[in-house]
Amino acid sequence: MVNAFLMRLMRDDKGASAIEYGLLIALVAIGLVAALDSLSGSFISTIGVATNSMN
Repeated sequence: MVNAFLMRLMRDDKGASAIEYGLLIALVAIGLVAALDSLSGSFISTIGVATNSMN
């Protein structure tokens, strides 16, 4: 009985797919944070230029 359960558990790959999707989402989130961090300085200066031109 325990042996059959262990064999069925070893063949089940649903958890592996969920982990892979989780890792993919984490990688995309890290990329977005890095991209937004590098663009934040230029975005702030653009908003400053727009604000100064309106005055």
